[in-house]
Amino acid sequence: MLNIAEMSGSITGAGKLTKIGEGQLVLSGDNTYSGGTSIEQGRCKLVAVTV
Repeated sequence: MLNIAEMSGSITGAGKLTKIGEGQLVLSGDNTYSGGTSIEQGRCKLVAVTV
């Protein structure tokens, strides 16, 4: 069974996003963070939201 976590809010600031652990992270918010992204394990799905 695949665990899925979804973040629909905005991620902002100078911090780095690191995905660890099995499962999938879904990002669907208006993200403007500038520290980079690292996927160490599992999957990360980016969803574009158009109004």
